[in-house]
Amino acid sequence: SVQIVASGSITANTAVMVKSDGTVEGISTVSESNGSMGGASGSNYATGWVRGAYNSSTNKVVVVYQGTYNQYSLKSRVGTVSGTSISWGGEVNVTGGNNEASNPDVIFHPPTGKVFCAYRAQWVSNQKGYANVGTISGNSITWGSNTQWEENAVSEIQCFWDPNVPGRIGIAYTNNGDSSRGKIESALISTTANSCSFPRGGGWGGNQVSANTAARYMRVTRMGDHMALIYCDQGSSYALRVRGLEWNSTSNNGEYQSASSDSNVGNSGIRPDITWDPNYNALVACYTVSADGSDTHGLKIGAITGTGKNATFSWSSELGGGSNMFSNKTNGGTAIEYDAKSGKIWCVMCEE
Repeated sequence: SVQIVASGSITANTAVMVKSDGTVEGISTVSESNGSMGGASGSNYATGWVRGAYNSSTNKVVVVYQGTYNQYSLKSRVGTVSGTSISWGGEVNVTGGNNEASNPDVIFHPPTGKVFCAYRAQWVSNQKGYANVGTISGNSITWGSNTQWEENAVSEIQCFWDPNVPGRIGIAYTNNGDSSRGKIESALISTTANSCSFPRGGGWGGNQVSANTAARYMRVTRMGDHMALIYCDQGSSYALRVRGLEWNSTSNNGEYQSASSDSNVGNSGIRPDITWDPNYNALVACYTVSADGSDTHGLKIGAITGTGKNATFSWSSELGGGSNMFSNKTNGGTAIEYDAKSGKIWCVMCEE
């Protein structure tokens, strides 16, 4: 048996995590109140592929979405946050015209204050990966020119910023033209103009970071001084896999590299997300459970040993109430994020 010291009171049979001081603390959930709902698109028309980013230093939020009412082109709108409400500016085309595009993601780039958007350009042959850089002024945004970063069709894009590589923005994606393998490209953001470049390969695709199989729903999070990646291995019944990532500045003008093998989370699932809790140096993964046919949410904690691409992970059993599921309601996607201000982890679920 093992004796451990509790940090505060812990109810019997409650899941716990080990803190940095060696004591353990119970895991619980909290609920929060939200402001009233408002239409970011500024119209009653149908939209799709909605993505957003928030800049806490300016209280600005930018939303990018596919205007299904206007030739499926990418639109954007900037809002100013005040308390629990948002005042929105006018609609701006991301690509400079009514060009059909999908699978967007958008992120703020802290060193320059610019906005970066990567997407699937469906108006070009092969539906290649393209990106745009924008600058916010008031409640509006000005976008630069369309820049190609992948010659094959892309899907399930996530943009991320690594503080250890401040000048770049990472793009994690599924390369549909290369057996749907998971890859990461990195964009070099201009400090002056609304533009970006791709020094690794001249805009012709990223480095493979998944197993040599179809990788779906890739998500990247910071993990201390490095990054971590979660994805679904479509070739193995959507098994959830995690790998450490690290930046290699000397390879191909800079690229993210992963471990040569995966950490198996121990479940099959879809639409995962992942975050890092610095208080416990642990990863927390949430996902939609598909293997049992119930389409419920799962939540697991991964203890980290080592760093970078050589990190290893030890995963807990599924946490939460009711049949060990985080939520027992049928659902769509999930999102999870560590909030440094409150020291809590927030999880958002889409219930269908």
